[in-house]
Amino acid sequence: MEFAIKLKEKTGKEFLSYTAVKHALADMRLFELYVQGKLERRTDSLTFGSVYDCLLFTPEDFNTRFVVFDDLAIVNDIGGRNPRATKEYKEWKSQFSRGAGEREVVSLEDYQKAIDMISRI
Repeated sequence: MEFAIKLKEKTGKEFLSYTAVKHALADMRLFELYVQGKLERRTDSLTFGSVYDCLLFTPEDFNTRFVVFDDLAIVNDIGGRNPRATKEYKEWKSQFSRGAGEREVVSLEDYQKAIDMISRI
């Protein structure tokens, strides 16, 4: 009971999520950052979920929150067996990401997959 009170005082939450416990078991610094809301973690799966959610519930906000990353032209220009592993591609992608500003970059494949999933609903 005392733990719950201290947890509420420190974090504003009355419970620990699975992720919070996972961070606590791995590294207490990560746990503290996580419960304070200072641990920013982005994965491809989280980005896709955000894109899907936005397109489903607030499609009018999509262009202000995201930018679609269409790399087909540059991949074709570079050519070769693995054009996405080249220095030229990585520099182009980095420049594209900087140009996106605050918007999150989403791949064309993920964007299309989210559209397809929504159209099936």
